Amino acid sequence: KGYMMTAFDNVTLWHERDISHSSAERIILPDALILLDYMLARFTSVIRRLTVFPERMKANIELTHGVVFSQRILTMLVEKGLSREEAYDLVQPLAMKAWEEERSFRDLVANSPEVSGKLDHKDIEDAFDPSWHLKHVDAIFRRAGLGT
Repeated sequence: KGYMMTAFDNVTLWHERDISHSSAERIILPDALILLDYMLARFTSVIRRLTVFPERMKANIELTHGVVFSQRILTMLVEKGLSREEAYDLVQPLAMKAWEEERSFRDLVANSPEVSGKLDHKDIEDAFDPSWHLKHVDAIFRRAGLGT
């Protein structure tokens, strides 16, 4: 069985500057950079050829019956003063019911006295607005050098 040297194998030999211990440095850095170059090239290729179908994306979100917005409801309940555990105990059964019975999660949330006692109609509407999740997209693109 062969032995492959790692960067940590160098620690005991740092005081000795011979060629035997520098193999990890000579191998790890170039290999890591070559791998990074390959990954970035592949990722760039995928993104350039990516075709987005907004209608299909919306249909896929709707397949969840609105359960994808459960985290937002949970977070809003926490912001209104519930503990995370209390909020989870309110949201999780509603999400499971929506998923298992193929019912609207929004309707279940709106008709839940425990949730609607903490969140008003506007809060619930805001929680199911997908634009909230996209609010930082422009800033992300600018940071990546892709926007103005």
